[in-house]
Amino acid sequence: MFENELNSEYYKKYVCDYLDKHVIILGKKINKVICILTFLLALVNLILTLIPAVSIHPILNILKTSTYNPIFFMLISSFLFVLNEETKEKKYKTIELILLVLSSIYIILILLSCSGIPILSGWGDLYQDSGLFLVIFIMFYINMGLILKKKFLLGQILGLSNFILGYTGFLFYSPGNTPTISLALNYLLFIVTLSIIFVNIRPKHGLTRIFYLKTTGSVFARSTIIVIPIFLIIGIFIIYGNTTLTSLDNKGSIVAGVTVLLLILILVSSTRKFTESDIFGEITHQQLCENKKFFEEIITEMDDGVIVTDKDDIVIYLNDYFDRYKIRYDTLLHYDIKTLTPYYEQLENEFIQMKKIKKSTFIDSITVNQNEKEIYLSGWCTPRFENNEYIGSIIALVDMTFEKEKESSLKQSIKDKNIMLAEVHHRVKNNLQIINSLISLKSRKIEDQYTLDIIKEIENRIKSMGLIHEQLYQQETFSTIDIQKYVKSLTSQIKNSFMGENIKFE
Repeated sequence: MFENELNSEYYKKYVCDYLDKHVIILGKKINKVICILTFLLALVNLILTLIPAVSIHPILNILKTSTYNPIFFMLISSFLFVLNEETKEKKYKTIELILLVLSSIYIILILLSCSGIPILSGWGDLYQDSGLFLVIFIMFYINMGLILKKKFLLGQILGLSNFILGYTGFLFYSPGNTPTISLALNYLLFIVTLSIIFVNIRPKHGLTRIFYLKTTGSVFARSTIIVIPIFLIIGIFIIYGNTTLTSLDNKGSIVAGVTVLLLILILVSSTRKFTESDIFGEITHQQLCENKKFFEEIITEMDDGVIVTDKDDIVIYLNDYFDRYKIRYDTLLHYDIKTLTPYYEQLENEFIQMKKIKKSTFIDSITVNQNEKEIYLSGWCTPRFENNEYIGSIIALVDMTFEKEKESSLKQSIKDKNIMLAEVHHRVKNNLQIINSLISLKSRKIEDQYTLDIIKEIENRIKSMGLIHEQLYQQETFSTIDIQKYVKSLTSQIKNSFMGENIKFE
């Protein structure tokens, strides 16, 4: 999981954002100064080669012999100076290619001289280690091509290899006589310094990126990597000062070079681990802060009220919802919830019940006056637990005013409709009564008994219908009627309609 996170685009983007721009700018300035000084030193050496040795001061003579093949070092320092600008302008790209071509021509001339063709006469006789210098020059040239091809990691590894070779050569020749000191200066002033620039020319990429971050590990590594070679040189010369040796032997210088390489690799590996830990800690912290901010914004801006208490019923959080009701945040935070008036008085039973049963309890209704208007709230009291131990509660309140008003309006509407329907039933019953009375008046003029019986049956049916409507408008609901009461009334009416006709009812 860690490796997946390490290789994730988010991690790479975060590392780029975490680069210390001030350190990068400072590093580029140092690179520029070193390139200029190296170029000038090689140029001075080239000029001094035109002056006879007998006419030169001994110190200048050391300087004269401290640079072998100054033209090549002038080409490399110029190339690194242009590359250090890190620009996409076409003229700079053209200059870089020209310098690369000139360097390749010079390498070819050196190779031809080493093969016996006297193009650069005396190449192999001018100084010791000409073969090693040839290898280093070729490695410099390859390094130039790798950087132009944006193979920064390979270029840095090759630059580090040249640095170790130059550092080892410097240690090997430093304690000697004038010629060897000149050779040591050549290793130090050109090969070591230019190798350092090759390693640091692209600080945002490859191995060196971890030394340009804002993390604690990166800051420590920047200080340490400079101190390691210096202290090792001092230690070696202290040892040399207590011996009768005139120079370090091959074994000692190689051991010193390998030691520096191992220390640098250990430092890079350790710094990488510490930096990864720092960055992932920062990423985690940032994500936690973002998540906290995200959820706080949700809770703060939501249309529901949220109150959080601890195990002692002290309010530790409430959102901005309560500002609407003139309740200030700072007047309740860290106070007992019982001071939350008029809320607590209306939810006290639910709150106590929640603590007792250790389960969420429903808050049916809380009424609050706002601008002379009643606001209705409802919600839940929810306990909070940690390791099965009560640590507080969360009270969520929802504004139910609209629903309450809608419910009240609906009830009023139903009441009005019930009144209207009762009136309809009452009118229908009255109309049926009128119809029945008219039929009864007409029946008095009918003498035929058969017809009178039919009219009587019609009257009874109309009365039974009217009785149903009378029962409906006298009740609160219109969906049912009291059948027992209805049958008694209907029987009584039928009985009254046959009174005087010698009919006996049982």
